[in-house]
Amino acid sequence: MLELSQEQIAEYKKSGIFAFRMHETSSRLISDIRARVNRHFPEAAQYYTSMDDEAYRSIVAKAQDEINALSFTTEFCRLEKQKIEKILKIDDLLVTRISYLRATRPDKKKIQENVGFHRESFWNENMKYGINIWIPLLNVTPLNSLQYVPESQNIPDANIETINEGEKSSTVAKHSSGHKIGLLYDVKTITGGVDFSNIKRISLPEDHYVIFDTNLIHGAASNESTDIRFSLDFRVLPNSKVEQDLGNFASQGKMWTRFD
Repeated sequence: MLELSQEQIAEYKKSGIFAFRMHETSSRLISDIRARVNRHFPEAAQYYTSMDDEAYRSIVAKAQDEINALSFTTEFCRLEKQKIEKILKIDDLLVTRISYLRATRPDKKKIQENVGFHRESFWNENMKYGINIWIPLLNVTPLNSLQYVPESQNIPDANIETINEGEKSSTVAKHSSGHKIGLLYDVKTITGGVDFSNIKRISLPEDHYVIFDTNLIHGAASNESTDIRFSLDFRVLPNSKVEQDLGNFASQGKMWTRFD
């Protein structure tokens, strides 16, 4: 049984995020997924940067579908189960059936290429009880990695000011490929209550991933490099907090499943 030290637990509680080395079998699973992603994206980054946005998102969606057809999230969580349970301190857990493939191109600042700063409870109140799992795949560097605000999981929802910009403000259409890969058709932006002066980007050694509190303010993984940045993310929630599994557009059915 994995034993996290008191120092590690205290670090997670304070910062809202913790990095883990993958199980050896998890690492092999991720290596297979990297190979699959490379097969979907055989050209140089410039080819995809100049491509029509929805055509590009369609390629990402096909790669995402292939990954999710492997039941990737349940297999990964079975392998990493002890770590997840130690963080959440509960063993009756569910994981999302789908993982989002984030494929952020460089030099794309005028369209929605990534999800801005947010926390999961912006869209589902019960998500505040869970964790996010984020896995770097390819070309992840300090110039394009996921950003977060340390200790922001402790900010009450009521203290965070947001504006809902509506569907017309988005470059992503509802039920489009962009919507399917986790981009927002109805954009919500933080306008107050969060100090963005200490933003950090996730930086990990090889074969590592992070677990972070769903209340941690994160996102805005803009790509300042010259390569497409690929990562995966999904969520784990106590079974008791999934009141009604209506699914979503990406899952095309039930959203949650067991992994024990």
